[in-house]
Order: sequence, then C-alpha cells, then structure tokens
Amino acid sequence: MKKLAARDWEDMLQVALPIFEGLLDEPYNTVVLDLLFTLATWHALAKLRMHTDSTLSVFEATTSNLGTLLRGFATKVCNAFVTRELPSEEAARGRRTAAKATQSQKKGAGRWKKVPHGGNPETSSGSPGQSPAVSHLKKFSLTTYKTHALGDYPAMIRMFGTTDSYSTQTGELEHRRVKRFYGRTNKQNFTRQITKQHMREEVIRRVKKRVEKKAQEAAKASMGESQNPQRHLSSSSTSEQSVLPQSSGIPASLTFEDSDPLPYTPPDKHYHISQSNRFHKDVTDWLSSNNNDPALKDFVPRLKDHLLARLSGDEYDGDEREYTNAERRALILVDNRIYQHKVIRINHTSYDLRRAQDSLNPRTHADIMVASQEDQGGWNSHPYWYARIVGIFHAYVQHVGPSSKDDSKEPQRLEFLWVRWFGRDLTAPGGFQTRRLHRIGFVDVDEPEQFAFGFLDPDLICRGVHVIPAFAHGKTSELLGPSVVRSVSDNDEDWVFYYVNIFADRDMFMRYLGGGVGHRVVQFILDRVASVVTAEEEQGEQVAEESDSEVQPLNIPEDEQALIEEDGDDKEEAADETGDEVDDAECDYGYDGARSNDDSEGGEDEDGEEFGEEDLGPEDGEDEIREDEDFEGMEGFAPL
Repeated sequence: MKKLAARDWEDMLQVALPIFEGLLDEPYNTVVLDLLFTLATWHALAKLRMHTDSTLSVFEATTSNLGTLLRGFATKVCNAFVTRELPSEEAARGRRTAAKATQSQKKGAGRWKKVPHGGNPETSSGSPGQSPAVSHLKKFSLTTYKTHALGDYPAMIRMFGTTDSYSTQTGELEHRRVKRFYGRTNKQNFTRQITKQHMREEVIRRVKKRVEKKAQEAAKASMGESQNPQRHLSSSSTSEQSVLPQSSGIPASLTFEDSDPLPYTPPDKHYHISQSNRFHKDVTDWLSSNNNDPALKDFVPRLKDHLLARLSGDEYDGDEREYTNAERRALILVDNRIYQHKVIRINHTSYDLRRAQDSLNPRTHADIMVASQEDQGGWNSHPYWYARIVGIFHAYVQHVGPSSKDDSKEPQRLEFLWVRWFGRDLTAPGGFQTRRLHRIGFVDVDEPEQFAFGFLDPDLICRGVHVIPAFAHGKTSELLGPSVVRSVSDNDEDWVFYYVNIFADRDMFMRYLGGGVGHRVVQFILDRVASVVTAEEEQGEQVAEESDSEVQPLNIPEDEQALIEEDGDDKEEAADETGDEVDDAECDYGYDGARSNDDSEGGEDEDGEEFGEEDLGPEDGEDEIREDEDFEGMEGFAPL
C-alpha cells in the first residue's frame, strides 16, 4: 500500500465492495457500501470510451447522487469516528519538522552573533525529541479541488468528448516505458542506448508479425481439415495420445504441466478449442475411479441428453428435457472416449464496437456468463446465468436409429463444457436500484429440482465474468462433498456466496447498465438503471437536508424513456415483418459461430483465480502478460 498511483486506487475501487462488507456496524455499513457502489458507477461512466445521450443523462444523475452520498458520508459516518494519523504518517511529519528546525538553526546562526542567556530565540522552540509526538486528527474534507471537479465531468464530455481522448494516462504509460529502457542502460550516454533498444524491439515486433501471419494461415488450414472428424480419429497415432492415469480422484481438467497448445484464433469465430486428440478419458474407467464423487452422478445420461438436444437442433433451455434410455442408446460415443483440453478462447464485441477476447481455463479463469433462458418480465428476472468451467471436452459421436438426422452416419465432433452452475441469492437483490453487486452461490448438489452440474455448448458463452468471494459470509462444505472438480487448495470447501463484479471493465459494466452499442440488445434495462437523484430533483435542496435525506430512485427523463420504448416497438415491428422473433438474449453482435450439430469445429477462437493456487503462469495458448509497449497499448486503459 505504498506509493500507489491513480490506476492502483482505481483497481481497488473496482473490488472494494466485498472487502468493506461487514467491517462497520449499521447504519455505517450501509452508508459506506452505498457510497462505494456509486463511486464505482461514477468512475465507470467517467471512463467510458463511447457515450450516448442516454448514458450521459445517467452520468449526470449519478454525479448528483454522488454529491449527496459524499455529504451524507461526511455527516453520518465521519463525525461518528475519531480518526488519527497512521504511525508512518506521524513519523514522516516528525521528519519534516526536524528538517525545518535544522534549517532554522542554520539560518539563525548566520544572523545572530550572540545568544542571549543561553537560548536562541529562533530555535528556542526546541529540536525534535524535546516534546512528545502527538498524532494529529485526520478528518475527511469535501473542500478539495478534486471533489469540486467531479461535477464538471459530464459537461466536459459533452463539450470535448470522452476522457480517454485527452487523458494523461497515455503519456504516463509511455514515460514508464522509457524508464524501463533507462534501467537497462549503464546510465552513461543513455539516449543512444535507449534508441538501440527501441530499434531491436521494432525488429522483433516485425518478426513476431510474420510468425503470427504464418500461424494464422496454419490455423485456417487446420480448420479446413477439421471438417472431416474421421480423419482425426484415424490419423491420431498411439504415440500422439496420452491416456490419463486411472487412479482414484482423477481430475476433470488438465494440469499446468500438460501441453495442449492453442494456435492463432481467427477473429470472426466466436470460440476456439484445440483440435488435439492427445488427452482422452475412457468414460467407464474414469467414472469407476471416481464412483463416490457426487459431482459425477448421472454424468453419462446428462451428457447424452445434452448432445441429443444439440443434434436435434433444440433451443437450449438448460437441458431440462430428459430423453428415454432407448434414445440415449441411439447416441454412441466413439471408442467410449471424451477428449480433454486446457484452454478455450471466446471472441466477443465490446460495447464500443471493438474486438475483445477472453481466454478461459478451468484452473485460473473459469467463470463464465451466458444469456439467461428465463422470462425477463418477472420481478426477479436476470439477464444472465453464471457457471464455473470444470472441464473442456470434445467427443466423436454417432447418432443412429430412426430419430437420427445424419444421413452420412459418420462420427461428428461435438465440443462441450462441463460446468458447475451458480444460482442467484434472491434474498439479497443486486443492481443499480439497490446499489449492491449481484450475489450468487453454487447450487447445492443435493437439491432435487436443480442441477448443480451440467453441460454447455461453448457457442452460448457471452464472455468470461469476474466473481469475488463474499468474505463476510465465510466458507462451507455442505454444498458439495469431496470432489475432483475442486482444486487441492480449496480443502473441499466453497465460499458460501460470491459477488458478480460488474465493474471489472467497461464492457462488463455496460452489459448491466444497458445501451452498449456493440451489444446485441441496445436498450436500457429499466428496472436495473442506477438509483440516482436527477439534477431536477436535487435543485433547491440544502446541503444539510441532503446529508440526512434518503436517495431517491432514478427517474429517466420522459424523452429518453420514449426513445427506449420506440426502440422496443421498432424491434417488435421488425419481428412481425420478417416472421422471426427478435432474440432479446445478450449475445454478441458479429460472431454467429457454427451450430453445434455441424461437423466443423464450430469456431476458432480473467478473475476468478482460486485463493492459495500457485501462479504457474499462463496456460498453453494463453498470452503471457508482458511489460512492453504492446501490452500497455492493449491494457493501458482497460482497468476502470
């Protein structure tokens, strides 16, 4: 916590809510959490790279609400606590006082030739150590320029554009780059040495570009070969395949040491999984080795139900349909095998029409979000479902019998994810209206009417999601017994609840606020828009009254609401004209992907790292975080 830059404070603000939950007693806890949520909302809106009139209206209302909450925080919380300097701050102040006293002594010695009665009047106050140090009170102050300037952001964005176009962060990041170059010199004639380093970097960049181009061509060629899955079956020699050891407690995911490289991912494909057949499991042997694992209960029947639904072209509904045993026997897993993979890449379009990519793996980046299949008109509806990837697989299947739609009778490659589902905690509603993060938790494996585990078509993933443990609620082992789906560091326990971090990045924030131009559904989710006070409602109120008043829900201006309703009417009219129902699901524009029942791969292609898990670096096919100009260019503005 020393020498933190602005970007560090930004990162801490994004994850602060679960940390501060429960630290203070009520009513202070509620005031602090409300303020943190509103600060994070304001910060996310301030750093959007694309604004519309609607988002600016919300930004203006959020700014007004932030001022009310800050004054309430100063009145209700700060006045209730006595806060003093930290020991480090007290020591630093003592050093400054000592330095000033020393300078005063030197100046006084030059001006005075005689010291009256053994004391210099300018230094008689004493040197450090003559009086005991007393820690000073530290109070929260609203009378600072930074606080005053918060109200100017919406107007400045309307006048000059989004803040990323004139932010000093670009220059700051470039300055860090030059300082890294300077650290590699001998500090003499460093300008020439820095220039040489830059030239070498440019040469390496060009070489890398050529290598990536060749990798792209090879990936396209391999995709063409993947159209014939039988070729992969016959050409995979025994030496290229690795049968995992059949010992007790065989995990569902590959270890870090297992090599399963993932080549270049074409940007027009929604997802990408390796074509390798190297790692496979015999389903019967694997289930026998883990016969007491509750996570593997009904593994094969549920897997076949999922695959049959995809082969039949049924719309995904959470795999609620159960097929008969006869229908399941008509689906054959070739060689009774499923093949494992380490990484899956997901391409998606961000809110500002930019290409974005998530690299997911069961070890460190396993949490995902998919479009909810629930009716969005209900009081407790939510636009997304959440899951944790347990394993990434593909299988070669043959569908025989009268219900088969495959005339060729050739094996088809189907890729699927084995996931552990999260459920929403309906007792703690989240969103902009309640000013809380959405709270979720793993589904109880003993719950009869809900599936704690299931299978998912990778094409349905919207993107990765950042979930934060709800530390205030602790851990439990009641949701699932000892199982191979957990890492060793979990000690057979789960956090009781998690929070969905909607402030992880700008794109994630806009998926919950609504109105993202690059998202499929360009409309506001009215019952989830920020609960903030509009500027009209705040006029005429006194500061003292605002500090004690309750914050009112957001009233969207009538003209904005009319535009939103018109968008919905236009969409319905378009659906009537085409005869097709317009999909309201939060899918990504531009990445249609192949359907699951095609023979092809179906598409080419951070935080949920487990606590206590050793950081071994990126998985195969994942890009390592580099401290160079390319990384800074891509990620310099990514943190909110």
